[in-house]
Amino acid sequence: MAQLLYRHGNRLYAFRSLAYHKTRYRGEETRWYLASRDTSTLKVAWSLLRGTGILGSPDYVQPSGEPSIPVPG
Repeated sequence: MAQLLYRHGNRLYAFRSLAYHKTRYRGEETRWYLASRDTSTLKVAWSLLRGTGILGSPDYVQPSGEPSIPVPG
């Protein structure tokens, strides 16, 4: 049904134009993981905000296992 509306329902609603518009502004997806054990809530919140890019660019772990930007605390 959805494909039928997409193909032939453009007179009722701008399905194709909207789909094209959404492809132009799609964000870049990256996988990242957060594991904590006996860690303060502040450190976990800081890591989440940095990892999602809300507080600057996300931290990346160096090959040595140390974060490239120090975590407060």
